[in-house]
Amino acid sequence: MWSGSMIWLTGVIALLMYSVISYMRILRRVRTATLVKDHIFETDQITTPFVCGFVKPRIYIPAGISEQELSYILLHEQTHIRRRDYLIKPLMYLLVILHWFNPLMWLSYALMSKDMEMSCDEAVIKKLGSQIKGSYSGSLLGFSVRRSGLVTGSPLAFGESSVKARIKHILAYRQPTSRRVAVSTIAIMILIIGCIANPKPVQTASQPLYSGYAVDRLLENRTMYVGDNSKVVALINDLPLPAGVEGAGIELKTGSQPYELTIHYSMKDAAVMMKDGALSGELLYWNSILLFSLIDNVGIINNVVADNTGEYDGVTATYTFTRQQVDQQLGEDVRPYSKNEPGLRQLIDRLKSLSVLDL
Repeated sequence: MWSGSMIWLTGVIALLMYSVISYMRILRRVRTATLVKDHIFETDQITTPFVCGFVKPRIYIPAGISEQELSYILLHEQTHIRRRDYLIKPLMYLLVILHWFNPLMWLSYALMSKDMEMSCDEAVIKKLGSQIKGSYSGSLLGFSVRRSGLVTGSPLAFGESSVKARIKHILAYRQPTSRRVAVSTIAIMILIIGCIANPKPVQTASQPLYSGYAVDRLLENRTMYVGDNSKVVALINDLPLPAGVEGAGIELKTGSQPYELTIHYSMKDAAVMMKDGALSGELLYWNSILLFSLIDNVGIINNVVADNTGEYDGVTATYTFTRQQVDQQLGEDVRPYSKNEPGLRQLIDRLKSLSVLDL
């Protein structure tokens, strides 16, 4: 876990640094830009128009753009600003940085960026009419050829990505009918509701207990590592408890071998745990044998029973078992028993003949 955390953190820091450096490069290139009007700036240091800024976004355009192209550009970029894309895209990129190891996040980000650009393209065509499709596509292609390859967290406009797909989309774009919009909206709502719903899991019929043990669930959570906390907890929860006792948590020692598992119990009724005038730990011993079989690398299992009844002045009884002791008493390594259901049932059958007093 430590190594994995360090790898993840290294990736996060590297991507953050890359983003900051790229953004600073953008600012350095446009620092000499000339104000045209309002929040529109022109500079000969860039070849692709884009929006930059988080608080007061500005539109930066390359020098020498024709009046016809300028109308497309401004409408496209103003649509980005009106929709707050200059904030949405960096926030989504931050999520990608946090989940950089997940290829689906990168794919989602790329598709989101393409959809964002196509949506602004549609807004331009809807505003200026279908007759500008050809010239608008030509502008996209021209900016793509001249683009400078700048990378930043802010949403870049023309020539940023997916130019071929955007041009094809522009040429094929038709104003959707109200009926199509309504059907699409209903379909999306159904999809969203289906995805966010959290139905109760189907209750599958579990096998009956075998001598008090849920064999199928124990095998399902078999693990090679005592550090696999979720599976170890699941195993312990599926073990029967002595009468008058309830679970009170676990501790794991995985810093050095032998690896230890400590299971804490709270005694609520001392009388039912008594056997021949002393606390009986046989069931705890049997459970420990099963855990030695189901957890490959555990070497010591401590069962700590704390008296909460007041009858024994809060005395704590500890039952400690080692893998060496268990293997010696059974005459073999107990791990192979948990490879399949018949084997685990055979080990459970042997438990009844074993006594903690023989250790």
